[in-house]
Amino acid sequence: MAAMGQDVPAGPGWAGKFHEAMGRIPCPWGGCGVFVKGEVELFEATSTAVLHLAPLSVHLVREHAFFQGRGSRYRLDPAPLARALGLA
Repeated sequence: MAAMGQDVPAGPGWAGKFHEAMGRIPCPWGGCGVFVKGEVELFEATSTAVLHLAPLSVHLVREHAFFQGRGSRYRLDPAPLARALGLA
């Protein structure tokens, strides 16, 4: 967020950029807090691979094992996500 829309390194071969949006959004399960709106666009330098991560999406995977539905803009598809994190 502090990079103000500039690309920042995000691990070997990856860079990211935060796109700010106004407001906050609560966890749909309730009681987990509210999360900054906006998204991180994570892209691989050597390909056209792009992942869109929202702070709420990261929380949903970590705390609720919920990756969101197919076709959702903020779905964190497990296979590309594992590859981006060096787990595949």
